Amino acid sequence: MSRNSKLGPCAGALVLIFALSLSFLGCGKGSSGSSGNPSITVTLTPSPTASMNLGSTLQFNATVTNNKTVITTPITFLTSNNRILSFSPSGLACAGSWGPNFIVCNPGAPGVVTVRASGFGAPSPKTTVYVHPQVTNITVNPTTSPCVPQNQTEVFQATVFSGGTDITPFVGPLTWSVMEPAVGKASTTVSGLHANQVQITAAQPGLTHIFANVSGLNGESVSFETCPVQSISVLGSSTGTASLSLQKGSSATLTPAVTDTQGNVISVTGLTWISSSPGVATTKSASVTAVSPGGAAIFPVCAPPGCNVNLYEVYSSNVVKTTVTGSAVAGSVYVASTGCLGVSGCKASLIPINTQTNTAGTAITLPSPPNSLAVDPTGAKLYFGTAAGLQVLSFTANTFTGFGTGTGKVLAASPDGTQAIVSDTTSNPNIVYIVNSKSSTSTPLLLSGVTAASFSPDSSTAYLLAGSSLYVYSTTRALQTINLPGPSSDAAFLVTGTFGFVGNTPTTVSLFDGCDNAPPQSPNTPTVTTNSDPLLLAALPDGNTMAAISSDEITTIAVNTSAAGCPPPVTASPTPHPLGQGNFTPKQVLVSSDGAQLYVISDLNSVIIYDVATNAVRAVALNPSATPLSAALTLSGQDLYVGASDGTIHHLDVSNSFSDLGRISISLCSNTTASCPPNLVALRP
Repeated sequence: MSRNSKLGPCAGALVLIFALSLSFLGCGKGSSGSSGNPSITVTLTPSPTASMNLGSTLQFNATVTNNKTVITTPITFLTSNNRILSFSPSGLACAGSWGPNFIVCNPGAPGVVTVRASGFGAPSPKTTVYVHPQVTNITVNPTTSPCVPQNQTEVFQATVFSGGTDITPFVGPLTWSVMEPAVGKASTTVSGLHANQVQITAAQPGLTHIFANVSGLNGESVSFETCPVQSISVLGSSTGTASLSLQKGSSATLTPAVTDTQGNVISVTGLTWISSSPGVATTKSASVTAVSPGGAAIFPVCAPPGCNVNLYEVYSSNVVKTTVTGSAVAGSVYVASTGCLGVSGCKASLIPINTQTNTAGTAITLPSPPNSLAVDPTGAKLYFGTAAGLQVLSFTANTFTGFGTGTGKVLAASPDGTQAIVSDTTSNPNIVYIVNSKSSTSTPLLLSGVTAASFSPDSSTAYLLAGSSLYVYSTTRALQTINLPGPSSDAAFLVTGTFGFVGNTPTTVSLFDGCDNAPPQSPNTPTVTTNSDPLLLAALPDGNTMAAISSDEITTIAVNTSAAGCPPPVTASPTPHPLGQGNFTPKQVLVSSDGAQLYVISDLNSVIIYDVATNAVRAVALNPSATPLSAALTLSGQDLYVGASDGTIHHLDVSNSFSDLGRISISLCSNTTASCPPNLVALRP
């Protein structure tokens, strides 16, 4: 027997010199994994497994800590089989053997090895490395069902190929990824799974894709769908009904009922909660807070990306009618004029009017004469179109911010207050700007002749009208162009957003699905016919009525829909209501926050008031005889402030005496002899 043979099974390891080598091979004291200093820890990455193509390289890294403090020390990387995998001094692994100077990695034999790192006399835990032929493709079996109900599971199996050869058994564990983790939760550790399988648990409604990865190659993805939301309804938690009565300053909770496409009741975390009048009542996370006397419709929307991920919107089938009582909150009506436009040296002002004292406040000098005005429904900002571009007044900071958007007019502000639509029809080419005041960005769209616009209640979609064309802007979809039956006059969304409406001439109101902006298909009703051309549209806060205003007529359109799925079923029934005021041209329509009355501003010298419940009509004259130009209605629906052709603001009682209570004198321009009528009037909610 040779001298070395008497040393036992570890004799071959002695040539490695280092004591840690013995521990790596399972010999001597080192086999316990301790260097004698238990405070020393060596971590190795990647861990606990890695997969490598023959002839490829992979960087390993190790960190040595002493009582959780990183220390600097030489690191040695060790492999159980140098013919299958070898290391450079820096820890770069070669699936084969290194050439001179560790530049060329020569492919070796496939197999499985274990590697460790050592430093400061301590070993790291093992990493198992699978060395195999080149991975060229990874396939995953497709789902067997159209969707998976929430909290149920589906198992997917991956197959790994090198060319046409299945090498799945040789590549080791795969890494699985879910593109939208909110939709599906992946696990490879649940009992019963075989090698290279993953279990996906359906979570929030939506569509995602899953794929496997090994050796740096992402495999083909397959879709996974948690059954989408099909319908939503909502009730007050305390009342169990679709109505609430709250004292100013109090709160209440709401209970949504959500079902999926298979009829299951599900829990959804991504609903968007909306108030039709945030100045009256605000809402967030199924809670309602009463702010000021008046009415508001409260409801949820399931909209991507928070809900029905990568799919479509689903709207509530009803609203919770919320009535707020208590003492009125002092508000402000803001008044401006377009009279300074084109007048050299003319200084334009913005004047606030206190709705409790009915007095004009201190004038605010505008940076540039306005051509239009739109109020942020949340009460945080006013948007002005000017020759110098869009100007945004922040009430909190009392400062103006300018956006270089050309000379366009402000056509609409989004319900959430973050966006405004500015249309420049004087430049060549015409441009529409979607301005986001929150992110201070502006998106230009080369659209010609856009003269009217409207945002959806959830602020994700906007209708842009240009003659017989409807352009649909969306924050989640590409711009759409829809041909209309005739020239368009106005656009509005049902208060829930389930359908959008466009008034067309002659005598037509077109309906479009809010979820995909397609016209409802037969046997549903894509259009509604009115007796005369619908010039203005307004949604009532009951959630199922649209009003079309024509010359001497209001047509209420009753919308019957379950709001389920996309597209939802719908029928629409028009009912005309003559006003008896003679022919007039409507210029503005206002809806009381509780939906009880409509107020029509026209070229008559009175304001027309239509009572929705009784169909009663009143006409409140401006004294002395003056023509209304623009108006703002308080949240309580008791007072209307009308900018008139006589240069004053008329204060109208529209709840009791139905009369002109008096005029408020204002001066909107200075350094000029130009006429500056108060034709821009807005309420800060």
